[in-house]
Amino acid sequence: SDRWNQDALSSSEPTESSHENTSNNDSKQPSDQDFPDFPPSSSPQVLFIDHDPAAFEILLTHMRTGLVHLPPSDPYLAKKALLLAEYLGIQAFLTTVKAITMKNISRRGDYLGDETSEAVQFDARFGSLRSAVDRGILPTCFFPPKDVLAIRVADRTFHASKAVLMAKSGYFGRYLTSNPEDYW
Repeated sequence: SDRWNQDALSSSEPTESSHENTSNNDSKQPSDQDFPDFPPSSSPQVLFIDHDPAAFEILLTHMRTGLVHLPPSDPYLAKKALLLAEYLGIQAFLTTVKAITMKNISRRGDYLGDETSEAVQFDARFGSLRSAVDRGILPTCFFPPKDVLAIRVADRTFHASKAVLMAKSGYFGRYLTSNPEDYW
């Protein structure tokens, strides 16, 4: 095809492929017969995806290995990967992200059921993935929280373990599970 383009460009005579204005109205649209072996039927179809390659790489890794990994040091890239997964409909990735997020919010070491039921709970609680991203739930709550809590009172800061406070204080536990964005 490059050779054809070079020949057409080097020719000084007008050709059908040149953009010179000709006076006759016989201009025809190219048809499939003009390009009989394009694309070749024996070659696989190529799909061009015009998205951020770093975000797509996260999804491609998931498609190849089944692993779900979002970069904790780059929340912007994590958000782009989440929204791209939703756009492309990569349900296995989204189900795992939602299930891990629900497990982290509830401070559980394991799922209550399977990933699908956790994802259903996520959708019931937050509406949609886009809504959770917009509200700051994702990607923040996808990552396990740090256990250290800094409590500032007047001019002093106290450090406490979130796990201990949740075990000792019913109010604190209810507050954190009702407002997960404040938990991290």
